[in-house]
Amino acid sequence: MIEVGRILFIYLFGYLFSNWIWIPQPFVLADFFIGLITHPFEFLAASLALFFGVLLSGGLIKEFIHMLRDARKKHLLLLKMFELVILVMVFLILFQFGWEQALVFFCLSIVYGTISLES
Repeated sequence: MIEVGRILFIYLFGYLFSNWIWIPQPFVLADFFIGLITHPFEFLAASLALFFGVLLSGGLIKEFIHMLRDARKKHLLLLKMFELVILVMVFLILFQFGWEQALVFFCLSIVYGTISLES
């Protein structure tokens, strides 16, 4: 049950991050930074949503990698694989809201999940 709540919060944080960070099309770096400066509260909220979403999804990725190392618990491995499939589906849904934001969210989650492993 806790994992379902975690995945829902990952979706919520990813959705909020995608909605609060505006990326102009075509992309102009100056316009992007002006948008961040003129909307500081949205930028702060989006940064917090990104931070907490990466923490949660990176933690799930880290747990999955740990579970792969300890392959003796097959029933838990299947459960973690199911959770990972749901996490990938969440990221695919987030790609529909904004692919640039979802790509940043996804890449940072993978980097955090792999860096936080202890050998």
